[in-house]
Amino acid sequence: MAFPRKPKKYAQMATANSVTTGSITNGTILNADLSASAAVSLSKLELSHDAYIIVYDGETGTDGDAIPVAVAMSGDGTISETGVFAIASGVIINDDIKSDAAIDFSKLASLDSGYLLVGSSGNVATKRAISGDVTISNTGVTSLSTPFAHTTDGLGRVEKMAVATYSYGVDYSSIEIASATDIDVDTDTITSTGHSLTAGTVIDMTTSDTLPTGISATTAYYVGEVGEDTFQLFDTYAHGVAGGATGLVNITNVGVGTQTLHINRFGVINLGITMPDNAIVTGGMIDVTTAFVDVDDGTNNTAALHLVSANDIFSAANLTAGIKDVVPDSTGSTAVKMTAAKDLFLTIGTECLKSGKAVVYLRYVEGT
Repeated sequence: MAFPRKPKKYAQMATANSVTTGSITNGTILNADLSASAAVSLSKLELSHDAYIIVYDGETGTDGDAIPVAVAMSGDGTISETGVFAIASGVIINDDIKSDAAIDFSKLASLDSGYLLVGSSGNVATKRAISGDVTISNTGVTSLSTPFAHTTDGLGRVEKMAVATYSYGVDYSSIEIASATDIDVDTDTITSTGHSLTAGTVIDMTTSDTLPTGISATTAYYVGEVGEDTFQLFDTYAHGVAGGATGLVNITNVGVGTQTLHINRFGVINLGITMPDNAIVTGGMIDVTTAFVDVDDGTNNTAALHLVSANDIFSAANLTAGIKDVVPDSTGSTAVKMTAAKDLFLTIGTECLKSGKAVVYLRYVEGT
């Protein structure tokens, strides 16, 4: 009688029945069947070509999803088998750059020293050296070329034009004051409400009866120590502008009647322009648009211009209407050089002026 065989141990049965490729039905392993830590080696993926990338193509699988495939990268970028990405030449356009990218100038192509970028005939930014009458250094300093510059000392010299206007009209240029109430002999001060005079203004005084003691007829005086409603009189323009005690006209008696102050009728008048130290006046002209006419007999009135010394710009002459020559005539022998910063003055003759208007043009260079 045969006895039944003993069953194999469980371990021996598991070994004999291990899962193999042949025992797995194709297409049945799902994503969920893989351990989250499976770490499947990339070498286990399907073989592909150098520098190919995996993308999803337009075809779909059985579940309707796109199928991942290996393709060669093309278009505006390429990638190497080592993963190096490169953008093709000539494909980046203006819209690709961020509006606030603030790209450093150092990132631009090199630009030759002293060159500028200008638009070419083809509307392309192109480097060009400045030429003609102006040059520029690599520090941005511009220089004028001859004949517009004098460069023997390395400094550019540009000829300049100074323009000053003098105008006199009898209808707006007098102030009346009362001797008894408007003149203070203790402070040598004259009161005229809202007079609008400025320091250095030249005046003379006439009277309906008797002039104040200390004031002479047909004599030029200069306004100084100006307040809104008060002023004093000085002997020179410089003293009037400086103010103080020097040159102050001492009025010892107020006079009698009405005193009339005539503004800019004659005397030395500052025309309001200053030539800098070492400036050289080379030429110019005076355009007399309204003849200078005397108030007494209607004859022409003489005038002169000076900067450094009497008559050095225009010698005393009758200023009839028209263009007048000045002393400097673009020659070295007649040029006038400043020994310090100087104001331009018009000296009107001793007769009282009724009318007159002139525009003074002086051409000069700044010397060294």
